[in-house]
Amino acid sequence: MSTVTEEGHGPGLATRFFVGAAILIVVTVGLSVALASGKAEAVARERIRGELLRVPALFAGWRDSQMSARRGQVRAVAEQPGTKALLAEGGGGAETAHDTSLEFARALGAAAVFLFDTHGRLIVRTDRPHEEGGREFAGVSWVSLPLARLTESSAFIAEVSHGPALSLVASAPVLQGAGTERVLNGVLSAAFRMDDERARELGRLAGGEAAFLINAAARGAVPRLEVVGTTEGFRDPGLGRAVSAQSGTTEAQLARGDLPSPFALTARRRDYLATLVPILSGSGEPVGGVVVGRAQDEELAALREIRRSLLGVGALILLLSVPLSFAFARALARPIQQLAIGAEEIGRGNLDVPLPRAGRGEVGALARAFEVMLRELKEKAQLELLAPCPPAVPSSATSSRSATRSAASSGAGEWAPCTVPSTASWTRRWRSRCWRRRARGRPGSSSSAARSSSRARSPIPTSSAPTTSGSRKASASSPWNTWPEPPCASSSTKKAVSR
Repeated sequence: MSTVTEEGHGPGLATRFFVGAAILIVVTVGLSVALASGKAEAVARERIRGELLRVPALFAGWRDSQMSARRGQVRAVAEQPGTKALLAEGGGGAETAHDTSLEFARALGAAAVFLFDTHGRLIVRTDRPHEEGGREFAGVSWVSLPLARLTESSAFIAEVSHGPALSLVASAPVLQGAGTERVLNGVLSAAFRMDDERARELGRLAGGEAAFLINAAARGAVPRLEVVGTTEGFRDPGLGRAVSAQSGTTEAQLARGDLPSPFALTARRRDYLATLVPILSGSGEPVGGVVVGRAQDEELAALREIRRSLLGVGALILLLSVPLSFAFARALARPIQQLAIGAEEIGRGNLDVPLPRAGRGEVGALARAFEVMLRELKEKAQLELLAPCPPAVPSSATSSRSATRSAASSGAGEWAPCTVPSTASWTRRWRSRCWRRRARGRPGSSSSAARSSSRARSPIPTSSAPTTSGSRKASASSPWNTWPEPPCASSSTKKAVSR
């Protein structure tokens, strides 16, 4: 595929074309895969961001549905006759109130049940039976609203001192009678933990991982979030610290939701795009938050599959293109290589060199040009071998007669081969003939004198030019009479022409 030239060794045209085609295919496939992957990754990230930006509205809808459902459950228990009778008697004693509250908690599926009197003082709570008895809760929103408006209420509460816990509390007034005879006996409340089950429920709804966080910092301090309920993907001890770094510097920022969203998050050695939604208490204080994340590797799994498919298709194209480009390169370079070899042979004087068959395109045009050039060189060589060199014929009659007599006496009337040189080899051949011609026509030689006497009796006519075959003639106006005097002409002919 490569030829050796006078300048040295180097790859041939076929090799360069093949290597260039292979590089072009590799670069094209690589760029296509890179651009497609980059575009698909950008699209996937934008899709994740768009879905995460809808998480606050999604959580708000889930929160409202949870609150409504929990209020309905608590209202149903508060309307039972046993509940009304228990609170009408002021709880019926601590033991009775505690046991009845435990039954309410099991029926509601709640973590704790609270009983309050008509003034908002705590009668009993199931999770701490011997604590906080008689504590005032009238200033708490989820107790004050049922007392003041006789309607259900709900809110989120955070408990830090007895283990971090985030709960949704639903309250309902316990009323007896109807119409104007309706009497308030107390308030029944139930707390429902935001635990792993609720996190899994929210994660399925959001299509990702979810975790409930509680603000364990003191009031007014920088928020310090701790995980209280999470899905399996977010079960990482450092998740709270990682989210706290994105949660702002003050409670006001967390309360306003002035947070970067979405943000990058790493949990269990996986990269996520996540968003944090603050959870506020009934009074508007940030008691925690919920973080929802989407794993980038899962979102980009389809992209990686597409990338693998593109790489496979690119490798197949490369494998198929290697022999095709090799064959095409050989087909393109073969006629050019043959033309180069032919040019070298023509330069050495060999006009019988074979040339490639002319086809279409630029290579075909080049081959046809070489054929035309070679044909003209061959015709010129044949003319130089066969064409005679005529003697000089003067223009006037007197000069013509004297030149004829002088040429006849010196034997210059013979026809000599043309001496127009083409190559060095032909010039050497013509020179040898000229020297032989001059030797035959040198004065004093017997052969020269005999030929001169015989030719003097039959001088060369001026009206026609002799031919080598005896059949071709030329008139006085023929181009043969205008040819320059050959260098092999005798000195007597030159003198006759000069006279």
